Amino acid sequence: MKDILSLLSCIILFGAYGIAQEDSTAVVKLQAAEVLYLSSSEDLKERIATDSLAKFLSVDLVTLLEETPSIWVNSYGKNGAASPVFRGTSAAHTQVYWNGVNINSATLGQSDLRTVRLGAEQIVSVNPGLQSLNDGSGGLGGSIHVNDILRRENSVSYAAGIGSFKKRYNSFSSNLVVKKWLFKTSVRLDKEENDFEFINTSLSENPTQKRLDEHLNSVVLSQSVNRQIGLKNSLTFHGFYSKLNRGVADGIASVQTEGELLDKSIRGLLNWKRHSAWNHEAQLYASKEVMNYDQNVQSEFIIFSQAFNYQLNRKIADNLNLSLSSENQIYQVKSDGFSERKEVGRYSLKAKLGGVHKKFTYDLLVRQEMFRNELSNTMYSISGAYRISEGLKMKISAGRTFRFPELNALFWNAGGNPELLPENGVSAEAELSYTSKKVSTTISVYAMNNDNLIQWRPIDGTWTPENFQKAEIKGTEVKVNYQVWKRANHDLSLNGSYSFNDSQVRRNDDWVTNSYRPKHSARGGAYIHSKWLSISYSGRFLSSRNSTLNSQEDLLGFYISSLSLSRALNLAKRFKCEIYFKINNLTDTAYELRKWYPMPPRNYLITVNFKHK
Repeated sequence: MKDILSLLSCIILFGAYGIAQEDSTAVVKLQAAEVLYLSSSEDLKERIATDSLAKFLSVDLVTLLEETPSIWVNSYGKNGAASPVFRGTSAAHTQVYWNGVNINSATLGQSDLRTVRLGAEQIVSVNPGLQSLNDGSGGLGGSIHVNDILRRENSVSYAAGIGSFKKRYNSFSSNLVVKKWLFKTSVRLDKEENDFEFINTSLSENPTQKRLDEHLNSVVLSQSVNRQIGLKNSLTFHGFYSKLNRGVADGIASVQTEGELLDKSIRGLLNWKRHSAWNHEAQLYASKEVMNYDQNVQSEFIIFSQAFNYQLNRKIADNLNLSLSSENQIYQVKSDGFSERKEVGRYSLKAKLGGVHKKFTYDLLVRQEMFRNELSNTMYSISGAYRISEGLKMKISAGRTFRFPELNALFWNAGGNPELLPENGVSAEAELSYTSKKVSTTISVYAMNNDNLIQWRPIDGTWTPENFQKAEIKGTEVKVNYQVWKRANHDLSLNGSYSFNDSQVRRNDDWVTNSYRPKHSARGGAYIHSKWLSISYSGRFLSSRNSTLNSQEDLLGFYISSLSLSRALNLAKRFKCEIYFKINNLTDTAYELRKWYPMPPRNYLITVNFKHK
């Protein structure tokens, strides 16, 4: 009822002010992702700005990453586990970081993107390929960062939304500045049933059925506190709690059973920074993760994690910077699948040298890690960028990557293999970019060769992981952004991207296409803004895919699109309101990301957002 009343209030205000208001309103970009480019000396990144995340209702990372050409997401239905596929690698080859700390599961070696809940005022950074070495090991494909933004301003915001399939959403956040203190608080509640209808193509008569057990209930609380200490020091605390209950839906070709999955997480991070000749940064981190799956039997994972990281940065010459860091993380795992509580540690040292010489910039990085008292092979990356002319730049990089086995692969009862070797690989990439007043274009080509890949196989009736596979991956990415026109209160922009990826895996001395890796994918959109209304259209294409290494391309390609409308209102000097309406799957396309897991048909989303500062 509160959601409906909030929506009605803003609709009434919208009607009252829509004709009379003549002053320009704040520009609100409707696309879920805004891509920014940093110089190579700062580690070229794709940055997705999510400071207005509430109005997009992006309750997890999936919606955002679908806008990124380097990544596609495999999802077991609307709320099932979602894993990132980064340039044709696997989910275990993508590392996810929260405010600089790795939050990949120690047992699974990957992150379920559905459990990475997002709130207002955050930045998501995507580092493809060798750029992930700057963050840590394991990112043979790349890394994803979720960082909180702290603004020194007093503000209060509230957002509510309703959507198809009984979707409800409420979010509250506040910033409070008291002298040198900053307090940021946010709360988010989500509830949805996802009981949509679909055509069951696994049955010969193709009946229309209703999806079962895709419900979701979640609560997310976060608290950040920042204290400026003099002119050179700052101390920041980030606290985070999330509880996610969701149904575990079976594939439509299976007998329907009831299942419930609980994901609970609590994290605390203390961060100290000091700016001087040597810039210092230290992190102290602790977390507890609980995953409980109940389907006739109970299976529970409890993971404790502690970390201490330290980094030094110094400008050692006019155009030369040095970075040194130490990262230390300890995991303790209690699980029904382990014979006893397991404790393992991971330690690493990193040195990075970055410089600029006229039109040439370069980065040299070396990383050494230890896991289970075993040293890794030395990881390294070398990259250089050359400014050919005004707006035209070329970048080349090469390096070596490394990933230790996850704990399930080492210790699971029965089937764990403590003799597993680490995965390793070599990568190379070349990029040509051009930027002018209206156009920005990037063309990238890359190649990876990964050895000792870990695969679970049935041996004597027991699934066991082995260093069985070798993968060769190559691909091309093209991105274009075009500003058609821009006036004082009006602008029109177009964007598009295309990716080609060829991911081959060696199986029984034969090379086959890796499963769930589309060779072709494309994205495109248009954005129109005026002082009265903002309109955004976006579309996404994935080519056909094979669901197993042995199958042909049994998953059809698809194209889906969305349309968004937004109206921003200045209700008072410091009080703003925005109405946002979005139609997903505009053409009502039937499609699957994982075989036998249908995705929702056409659906809508309405949100209202209030902010006072």
